[in-house]
Amino acid sequence: MAAESDQPHVQFEAASLRQAVELAGELRVMVHGRVQVRPAPSRLLSRRWSVTMTTQAAPRGFVGEWTTELSELARRHPGCRWVDADASAGNQACDRAVRVLIVDDSAPFRRAARELLRRRGYVVVGEAGSAAAARDACRRLAPNAVLLDVRLPDGCGFELSASLTRAQSNLAVLLVSANDPPGRHQRLSASGARGFTLKSSLAAAPLERLWEPHHPDRMT
Repeated sequence: MAAESDQPHVQFEAASLRQAVELAGELRVMVHGRVQVRPAPSRLLSRRWSVTMTTQAAPRGFVGEWTTELSELARRHPGCRWVDADASAGNQACDRAVRVLIVDDSAPFRRAARELLRRRGYVVVGEAGSAAAARDACRRLAPNAVLLDVRLPDGCGFELSASLTRAQSNLAVLLVSANDPPGRHQRLSASGARGFTLKSSLAAAPLERLWEPHHPDRMT
């Protein structure tokens, strides 16, 4: 049997023991009893509690498929937040790791982008499939960077980028699309985004230049 530290896991930080126990119960229902949930006093934050979910059934990286459900669970419990420990485990050695939010309504693209970004050393803190979910995720997860689709079911990526970067001036947004949108250069300039790339070219995009703090250049 694999050691617990080697198994995929998710950690929630709860405001009270009662909240931690409620979270534990909801998580057990969510995954049909396939995990162990252990409330324990948090060593990092005083008077808060940690709920760790460890699974022996799902492969590493399974958290990406549960992002919406886990985010919604945290939202229902004010003062609670969840940490994708599986995503951050491989990045603990990098104190300046860039925390990325992926925003796209295509689940297959989000999965592919998550894996690509992890391989390049980025911490994917969450995913969103709509503009509304992206705004909520930015407030809760405080990413440093956003990989943002131009076309969303409830809004325009250019306009969403402008809104997000107005609220957080140092947020590094990279816009992506399957096709080059009309008027892209002018719209990009007004969006506050660092750059644009086709989805098919994401693997070759100069992410370090776009997202690292010491590289403020834009790619147009």
